[in-house]
Amino acid sequence: MFFHRLLMPQATGDYSLIIVWSTVILLSLVAGIVIFILLYQNKHREFLIQKKSFQENLLQSKIEIREQTLSYVARELHDNLGQTASLIKIHLNTLALADTPQSNQKIEETKELVRQLIADLKFISMGLTNDMVTKIGLVKSIEKEAERINRLGQLTVTLESEGIPFLVNNDVSVILYRMVQEILNNAVKHSQATAIRIILKLAKNILTLVIFDNGVGFDPETPDRNGMGLHNLQNRAQQIHAQCRIQSSPNAGTTVSIELPITDDTQPDQTSPR
Repeated sequence: MFFHRLLMPQATGDYSLIIVWSTVILLSLVAGIVIFILLYQNKHREFLIQKKSFQENLLQSKIEIREQTLSYVARELHDNLGQTASLIKIHLNTLALADTPQSNQKIEETKELVRQLIADLKFISMGLTNDMVTKIGLVKSIEKEAERINRLGQLTVTLESEGIPFLVNNDVSVILYRMVQEILNNAVKHSQATAIRIILKLAKNILTLVIFDNGVGFDPETPDRNGMGLHNLQNRAQQIHAQCRIQSSPNAGTTVSIELPITDDTQPDQTSPR
């Protein structure tokens, strides 16, 4: 009995210590779970905000592409197709059936004009397709944009595609294509360039897009340059996790480079059309 009484306080103290440590561990686990849930909810909220922002940017890019396409079609209908159709009409009205050699020559010229008209209509119809970028791909879409500018006759645009063939998912392609359009439009309107060179390549899972022009250049630190779409370019680059760099100085041309890491998010789904 003596020894039992002697040992009881020590046993009771051990139990109290165990209870205290168990409570601390349990509270720590609960606190950890609460913190994890809060962090997860915060990350999920950030993800939803970024996703919404990306979708809004994607929609805006599609609208801008459509508006520019319609503007281009209106010019083509008025300046090119209208003139070609007028020439065809003149040729037919002045066709002298009695003069066989001259008639044959005019008929051949009319045929050539009709072929040109059909080709122009086909070219324009491709541009009218709202999802042109998703159907023919990024490289072909940029090629067609270069052709469109070359047809204006103001300057020469060349495209070089290097490296292995690659695919980028449709949403990223639309935003990249819109960025290219914006850069080219700025060059046409403001650079006074005579030549633009586009390089598109894939190396070490990095898609690099570089656009040079030999124009008058500008000072990137000038505040009014935001009106030329440079702020939009940076925003769109961030949306697709790309790096956009602009190098320019007065009378030294402009270089815009975009680097996009190719990840699972940027690659197309296996079911996407190629």
